[in-house]
Amino acid sequence: MNYRLRGILLLLIGVILIGAGIGAVYLLTRQAGILGSVSNQPTPDLEVVTSTAVVLTHDMKLGDVIKAEDVTTVDIPAEYLPRNYVADPAEVVGKFVKSDLIQGEMLLQHNLADPTNKNGDLAFILSDDHILMAFSADDVMTQEAILQRGDIIDVLVTMTEPVTSENIPGVGGDTSPVSEGTAEDADEKVPRSFTFDAFQNLGITALVADVVTVQNQSSATERITDTATQATPTPQDIIIRAYLLALNPQDALVLKHLKDNQAIFDFVLRSPTSTQSFEFTPVTQEYIVELYGLEILR
Repeated sequence: MNYRLRGILLLLIGVILIGAGIGAVYLLTRQAGILGSVSNQPTPDLEVVTSTAVVLTHDMKLGDVIKAEDVTTVDIPAEYLPRNYVADPAEVVGKFVKSDLIQGEMLLQHNLADPTNKNGDLAFILSDDHILMAFSADDVMTQEAILQRGDIIDVLVTMTEPVTSENIPGVGGDTSPVSEGTAEDADEKVPRSFTFDAFQNLGITALVADVVTVQNQSSATERITDTATQATPTPQDIIIRAYLLALNPQDALVLKHLKDNQAIFDFVLRSPTSTQSFEFTPVTQEYIVELYGLEILR
């Protein structure tokens, strides 16, 4: 009897286990089917909101004026756009950059300045140890409006200074081949002309110019501070009033002294890649006589 009861119990346990297994397989199969049907459903496309932003087409350096060919527009997701981005290229053309920028970089309002002195933007391109000086000259470079904003120049100067006769070779003192005259003659002040280089590697920060256009036999003068902001005029239409130069304060003081003492200035244009310092020998009358071997025939 005990063996029969034990067999029945074992059979019941086996039936229960088989049923539980079948139920588990059914549930797993049904769950897999539901998941498969869900995964096969198309995922709805999320709409990406974009906005147009202005970017550079090439690298630009501090102080460069932006032209139409320097910029382009791209569509960028709105969530990645900073609040001071520029959307319209017309807003940046004619302005200059206040820091070095690279190709593809987005233009931001705080990186741009209007090339006029109405709102003080010219000061943005000055370092803390430089000042801006307006300087006018009457040389051919200025008269022909050859120099442009951003050009690298040297400043050559000719000025007259009084010196004592005894310091002039061939006139007085130990260097004179013939020592004649009184001591008063030796102490006499004589005006002497000197030509020398005053400054090298100066950058023209901006121009102050008059652009004159002739219409119906009458002229209209428009004051601008940078010719890049207007349609390109001919050199005959431009009258340079002054150059704006970024100088350290001591150099500005020297330049003012030379100007106040009626020195004659000439600007010479350098290559835009030139950075070397040239060695100059100041030119005097004696230098010219010795250089060309000039003699006075008696």
